[in-house]
Amino acid sequence: MLEILERLKTIEYHDNEDALEHELDDAEASPAPVVAESASGGESTEQRQARRYQACIDAGLTMPNDDYSHLPRGIGALARVEGISRQSFSEDLKAHINRKNGR
Repeated sequence: MLEILERLKTIEYHDNEDALEHELDDAEASPAPVVAESASGGESTEQRQARRYQACIDAGLTMPNDDYSHLPRGIGALARVEGISRQSFSEDLKAHINRKNGR
């Protein structure tokens, strides 16, 4: 997962998410399988949400300060790395943002 996150940092801004996903296809084609960290037992919901939020920060995505703003391009690729849908990933991010803001 770290290899993919490092690759995300080096990819320049693309006008659409399809171009970003195309760039990540090469990284995901590596022979070593990527195991989602969420597969590890004993992780609470809050810890999972915080970990996914931090993965976005580590990937160089600019995160909004409230849940009404648009999430940045590239979260779909991170969701694929986690092995979940973009919608589920977005829900976790927005829940963490709300908790961070005291809502």
